Amino acid sequence: LGATPGPAPARAEAERPAGDPAAARQAAPPRRGPRSWSEAVAQLAQHGPALVAVKRRLLARAAELGFAYTNETQLRLRIADTALAPSSVSGSRHVFELPAGAEDIVILSRTGVPREVYPDSNDSRRLGVFIGRIHLQDSTGSRDLAIDDPELSEGWYPVETEESRPFRWTDGCARLRLPPAGDNPAPAASSPEALAPDILPGPAAIRILAIDVHRVVPSWQAPAGGTGLPIPPGPVGQDPNP
Repeated sequence: LGATPGPAPARAEAERPAGDPAAARQAAPPRRGPRSWSEAVAQLAQHGPALVAVKRRLLARAAELGFAYTNETQLRLRIADTALAPSSVSGSRHVFELPAGAEDIVILSRTGVPREVYPDSNDSRRLGVFIGRIHLQDSTGSRDLAIDDPELSEGWYPVETEESRPFRWTDGCARLRLPPAGDNPAPAASSPEALAPDILPGPAAIRILAIDVHRVVPSWQAPAGGTGLPIPPGPVGQDPNP
């Protein structure tokens, strides 16, 4: 009777264990603003003309700031711990002279993301090179390696077909296992081009690997004093500056 209420609530808060959800709710300020995009003033555009228009403006601004596209593949092979550059490049064909015993190979290249360079693309894959043919030649003969071989899995995207021919994108670091030297069965009769004796340059005694790159996705380069290249208008993988 007549007792003055003490600071019991304060003690109770002080004694509340750390991390108690009730304490967190009591201490947190009330939430303001929309709880979802449907309640927001700004619209969320994940596709459609509005998004394409915004991306075009952003890409144009990037070019004004000096960012530029490059279509260089920087195609090379990694064999053990060594990077091997092509001995020759003619059009889409990159030719490599392989060292003795090279069987476990990684195809390396520059990469690009379609939606980062094409305003109308939502493709977020990081793509390396679009390969249409891999050809191996040595002293025993020559053969095409199957692009649709299920063993091509690490660093390879699924097979795509164009004009009834298989193609595959790499992710910029694709593993390729070659048959041992001397293990070179005759190519299928349905592939007469593979039988052509002059399909690859160089002496037959050298083991040669030829890779045909049909497309790349342009990738960004940091400003180097230029104004950059025009925004590529074409579909995924199309060269914006033929």
